[in-house]
Amino acid sequence: MFKRKMFTVATAVLIAASNLSICSNAVETKNIVSYSVDTVTESFIAPDGSVIAAGSTAISVNIEANEGMIASEYQITVVGTDVITNKYGYVVIESCGQSEFAAAQNDNTIFVAGVSAEADTHNGTLFTVYCKSMPAQVTLSEIDLYKNQAVLSAATKMNLSNYQPRVTDRILIGDMNADDMVDASDAQRIAHSIGIAKENGWNQFDYPIVLRSDYSAHLSDLLPGVTLYNPSTHIWVTARSADGNNDLFVIYDPNNSLYSDASQLLQYYVCSLSMVPYTTPGYEWGTYYDL
Repeated sequence: MFKRKMFTVATAVLIAASNLSICSNAVETKNIVSYSVDTVTESFIAPDGSVIAAGSTAISVNIEANEGMIASEYQITVVGTDVITNKYGYVVIESCGQSEFAAAQNDNTIFVAGVSAEADTHNGTLFTVYCKSMPAQVTLSEIDLYKNQAVLSAATKMNLSNYQPRVTDRILIGDMNADDMVDASDAQRIAHSIGIAKENGWNQFDYPIVLRSDYSAHLSDLLPGVTLYNPSTHIWVTARSADGNNDLFVIYDPNNSLYSDASQLLQYYVCSLSMVPYTTPGYEWGTYYDL
């Protein structure tokens, strides 16, 4: 998704950690997740505009024998250094391959979630986060790979503590499947829906992919979500749920996350996971809209 900067591996410090593979079963030969710890050799600007200085540390999470996933989640514990954050206080993260990732930090733990419009079969680096210096310890844990929406929706609902019963006369901004939660499954639904639009020639450019959220004539198949309303209302309500900043556009643009509804919804979710504030101005995720 983004062009990565090249690094030199810090073999003298964390060579064992760099070669560590983590999987749920000792004999597992599929979906092998590992991480590497490298040193940035030249300053550069990250996709979100943050400056990554030479001498910083890059922690990359990698996958081999990837069977395909529409979403994934990880926890990375970093001890002995500061994680680099952007102007909103979010962890700077660089996505690679087919998935888009967002991250947030609480104390020493980085919470990471990623979604893909279609099954991501990419092998190699999934994402990279950055620290100001070489950490004394890195631990990768809580790895969850999701192959389909049913498993993803059930799992993310268990992860969040703020689940509330459905309120039928209001819609929750960001809730794409009418379960009264805003989570990674909702971000994946937006990305997938806009991917369908792109395949049908609704946008001639790779990014951004833009739909008018009040253009209801073509949204019923793309954003099914809510089913409790008549067809015309149901279409508009679902599209409004996807439009986090109420600008009448539903946008998926991994190259400009500030204006991408799918990207910002994913960021909101990892902030909820890590129990830190979501501070991007103008977005209304997690708030109710009266019908």
